[in-house]
Order: sequence, then structure tokens, then C-alpha cells
Amino acid sequence: MKGMDGFATAQTRVRDLKRHPAIRAAELGVINGLWGFLLGGSRLGSLNLMFNADDPASMIDGFNAVIRNQEAGLRVCHHIYSDEEIRQDPAKREVTLHYFPAGAAGRGAERPFMLICPGGGYTMVASIWEGYPVAGRLSALGFPAFVLRYRSGKAARYPNPQDDLGRAVGYILERAAEFGVRKTGYGLMGFSAGGHLAATFGLAEAGFRKYGLPAPAALALAYPVVSMGEHTHQGSRQNLLGKESDLALVEALSVERQVDPAYPPTYLWHCEADSTVPIINSTALAEALERAGVPCKLKRVPGGRHGLSLALGTDAEGWLEEAVEFWQAVCA
Repeated sequence: MKGMDGFATAQTRVRDLKRHPAIRAAELGVINGLWGFLLGGSRLGSLNLMFNADDPASMIDGFNAVIRNQEAGLRVCHHIYSDEEIRQDPAKREVTLHYFPAGAAGRGAERPFMLICPGGGYTMVASIWEGYPVAGRLSALGFPAFVLRYRSGKAARYPNPQDDLGRAVGYILERAAEFGVRKTGYGLMGFSAGGHLAATFGLAEAGFRKYGLPAPAALALAYPVVSMGEHTHQGSRQNLLGKESDLALVEALSVERQVDPAYPPTYLWHCEADSTVPIINSTALAEALERAGVPCKLKRVPGGRHGLSLALGTDAEGWLEEAVEFWQAVCA
């Protein structure tokens, strides 16, 4: 698949992308950080992103979307914590929202927004693979989108990522006029550990209600970590809860055990052969939602593996359009 026209191509070296004024202004943390330093001489088309993905063209399209938006005069990167909050907790400096306005198909009217939580096992945030390319595609479909870089690694201990998501939703809603988005009907999308983050926000007491916010109209979860129990992704659990996990938190953050009729309608997709996050995470959540009477659609993909993002050229291709259709149907 050939990437869209723009500065970034398969032949562009990472160090040259880092030097682009729009990329620097947009504060793409991964590119401007250690990853960009270590791989500076590599060409974008040769990278095995995430590092198990097969479609560098999608990633390249995401970078070009960031560049186009920044060069069009948009403020792409938003820090959502105040200077005083960052002074008290320097890890909050890394928490950002990247804004992708609705493309031509959605201009001229306020549209509901989608907030994306990329994965990364709560170790890092894979925005270059599960964030910017997806937001660029949603923009092309006519919907404003935001990519959240939440606290991860040593700063990922619960409830830090959840607090970041709550702050991000509130930040967008408070500035709805500035962003040209509707205050109602918003959606959350999450991948892998980011799927767990989005899924926990759907829980009233641990999520949206805790932060004094309206519930998402819908969730779209891609190969999500759902459970903190037997079938969890151990790295995600350890980063979020620590090596000696509190059993009460394990229970409270095992989403499949906490859903109730107030949980948002949910679209899920998962590869049956995913050996990183077993599909039972999605099937258990789907079964729990069905018991609670919550609308749910589960797309089971034969074979496959973890971390496919847009999944172009695979049996999962088209899931994003299905998820948008599901979201819009529940908003109607």
C-alpha cells in the first residue's frame, strides 16, 4: 500500500522526520524521544513498527496528517495539565492530546469526536501505530479525533492513566467550541492496554461518573486487555497494579466482572490466534454485556495476531468503518 502524498515517505529517515518543523511543533513524543534517537538512520519503510506491524504506509500517512494539520495553522498538540500540576508531578508533562479535525466529509457541522487510547502494555504509548494513522482515517471519514498520550512505564501505576483519560475528556468538552465538536455522542477507542484504559472508563463508579463526566456514547475496543485476572496481559497488569497486585483492584479493574446496564454500547474486534492478549478478554466482555442488556458487537477474526491497528490487507480490514457505523447507530 502506498502512503498518501506528503513529506514523509518510505525512504524518509527517522532523523529527517524529527527535524521537520511541524513534527517538532507537534511534540510527537516517541519520534522526538529515545526511539527517534536509536533509529535515527532508519528509513520509515523499513521499520517493523510496534515492533510487529506489517503496514508502514499507514504510519507514514499518520505522520503526514500531523504535518498537514500543523502547517495549516492548527494547534495539534495540547498539554492538558497546568504548569503547577506538572511542577508537582513532572510525569504529567508527557500527557498530551493530539488533535485531528474532521476532514471535508464532516466540515460545516459539529460532529461527535472520537478519543483514541493507543496500546503499549502500559509500558509506552504506541501513538505512531495505533494513534495517528487511526485518527487520520477518522478525520477522512468526517469525524474529529484526538490521540491521548497517557502516563506509562514507571508513571503508569493506577489510577494515573485513568486520571489522564478523565482529564482529557473534560478538556475536550470544555473546549468543544474551539475544536468544533459536539458535546454529546462522543466515543472512546482503545487498543490492547489502551483498550483496557477505555474499557475502565465505561464503568460508572471507576470511570466516567468518578470524574463527573457524561458516559461515552460508545466504545470501540481493538484486541483489548479486559481482565486483570487469569487471562490478563501480565505486562499490562504489572505496570498498572505492580508486582504484588491488590486483589481488590484486580477485581475492580477486571471489566468483564464489573459491567452493568449503564455500560456504554461496545464494538470489539479480536484475532482468534492472538497469543499476546487472548481473545477470551473480548469474548468474556461480550458475554457480560449481553447478560447486562448492553448493545455489543464482537468481530472475531480467524487466525491473525496482536497489534494490527487498521489491519489493512488482513481479514480484519474494514473494522474501523464497522466501528464507526456501530457508534453512529447508537447515537441516532
